[in-house]
Amino acid sequence: MGVLTTSGGINFSGNINLTAMIAQYPSGNILYAGSNTTLGSSSYTFIVPANVFSIAYVVIGGGAGGWANYANSNTALGGAGGGLAYRNNVPVNPGDSISVVVADSHYREFSLGTLTASKAANSSVTVNGVSTIATGGGKYRTGAGLDDDTPGFPAGTYTGGASGGKGYIGAGGVTTSTVHGGGGAAGYTANGGNSGSYVQNSANLAGNAAITGGGGGGGGATIWSTKPAGPSDGGGGGGVNVYGIGIDGTGGLAPAGNGSGGSYNIGLPQFNNGNSYIGTSDSTRGKNYGGLYGGGGGGYNVGSRQQATATQGGGYGGPGAVRIVWGTRRSFPSTNVSDPTESFYNVYL
Repeated sequence: MGVLTTSGGINFSGNINLTAMIAQYPSGNILYAGSNTTLGSSSYTFIVPANVFSIAYVVIGGGAGGWANYANSNTALGGAGGGLAYRNNVPVNPGDSISVVVADSHYREFSLGTLTASKAANSSVTVNGVSTIATGGGKYRTGAGLDDDTPGFPAGTYTGGASGGKGYIGAGGVTTSTVHGGGGAAGYTANGGNSGSYVQNSANLAGNAAITGGGGGGGGATIWSTKPAGPSDGGGGGGVNVYGIGIDGTGGLAPAGNGSGGSYNIGLPQFNNGNSYIGTSDSTRGKNYGGLYGGGGGGYNVGSRQQATATQGGGYGGPGAVRIVWGTRRSFPSTNVSDPTESFYNVYL
């Protein structure tokens, strides 16, 4: 029992049960991280906890894997970065079932000529029939002599988000002697960084930093005027973290540096830079992987047709992720969502 005097001079006496107040408005989060060892996507069901009537979430699509080609084909494209979408103040009821789909890793096998459509998986959250989607990065041949790749982007119903960076930009078409880096994952409010741009007769090129908005940086590109004697890589695109907006990812250094992760100063930085989720080279599929989460994989040129095998390919694209949070006054991109140490209901890796 006690007496509380307010600033207006009104006296209040009685017990104040803070434990009950906290229990009435619980705070927590759950992270669904895409697999870095399997391809495609994974599906889950999230059950809304007791006393939770509103949630917010961020959704990151998968980064596309890089192409691999032999030297006479001249160009090995990087994969585009995954998109990002977030949604705040989503009304729910305890016990509701929420559908969650998370993009796993993505790669494109070695090609001896024709490049076909290839797109990383989408990530999504569906609440009461309303979906928030972050599409995966892609790459395809237009048929007009110019390769293009479509970055992931936000779709469905969302509060905010942005698109990933491109794994190929510049003039020259498919005859350009370039091994491109991967595009950076999307930021919370602006796009991820593009890979190194092709410029005629240029030197090796660094990747591009993310536009202000916390996205991943693009990977660097390797440019050569004569057929290289051995393999040549493009850098992997940086990923983006799930703990809210932070500093922007920087572009990978020339010639083939990995882009750095966006918003990596918040949460778990060791999991968020280019090439971080597989720490060593993979001789069967290039070595410059996209970063967690949503970074595009770097291109890979094996040197000659004679050196090629059917199992060689570009770097894996970084998997996507979904993070759901609940509690009072919590919203993306930056309001009370930055604490990775609070209690998790579960973590999927």
